[in-house]
Amino acid sequence: LVPLEAMGMRLVFNERGPMFPDPIRNHAAVLRLGSPDPEENMGFVMEAIRKIIRALDGRVPLIGFAGAPLTLASYAVEGGGSKDHTILKKLLFGAPDAAHALLGKIADTVARYLAAQVAAGVDAVQLFDTWAGVLSPRDFDVFALGYARAVISALKDSAVWRERPVPIIYYVNGGGTYLERMKQLGADVIGLDWRIDIAEARTRLGSEIAVQGNLDPAALYLPPAEIEVRVRDILGGAGTAPGHIFNLGHGVFPDTEVANVAAMVAAVRRGA
Repeated sequence: LVPLEAMGMRLVFNERGPMFPDPIRNHAAVLRLGSPDPEENMGFVMEAIRKIIRALDGRVPLIGFAGAPLTLASYAVEGGGSKDHTILKKLLFGAPDAAHALLGKIADTVARYLAAQVAAGVDAVQLFDTWAGVLSPRDFDVFALGYARAVISALKDSAVWRERPVPIIYYVNGGGTYLERMKQLGADVIGLDWRIDIAEARTRLGSEIAVQGNLDPAALYLPPAEIEVRVRDILGGAGTAPGHIFNLGHGVFPDTEVANVAAMVAAVRRGA
């Protein structure tokens, strides 16, 4: 949500999580949004990246991150998280000019934000589209995939990426039905949620695209021995061909036991 705050939206946190008290609901509000400079307006992220890279000292790669345009637009329009995204869809369908203007501004900002992260030293970048899976195929193509493609194209056209072309990951929560569409996006890696069998995803995407995933985060509530069974299932489904990054199918639940996360990591290392 950092790009939205940098664009001029007021961000607050309460018991419900991150909220935007003044959501975007019309074209005039879109026009008021700025076009921030990443180092000037989001420089604390780049400084954090540089500090983390120094501390890691080459031991493991660091992945940069940004929300995709459709997902950030959902937070901007809804004012926070949403179960049905009706306010977002009302803008997409009822005021498409405003929606496209908003998505375009966000895409430009996110592309510059990711380029700045590459310049700061990250080893890969991930575009995270948490809410794109709520769209129909037709609308996914227009409002999610189209603007994710704009971000990736702009990033690849940047001088920093041409000098240092790090891998690009695109993730859609609930995106299992859209794999063939995402295959044409230009990303190097497709992130998978837990709702699709990883072997099926590998077959549908083909060998030229890597995958990331896809253990159900809730599986970390299992005892360590059963977590290892789940990990081995995913590793087996992914196969021995190059191009699999083990990961959860979404974020870690806040009440997950740290010991169970460690058990998962240990199981991956034993099974690799």
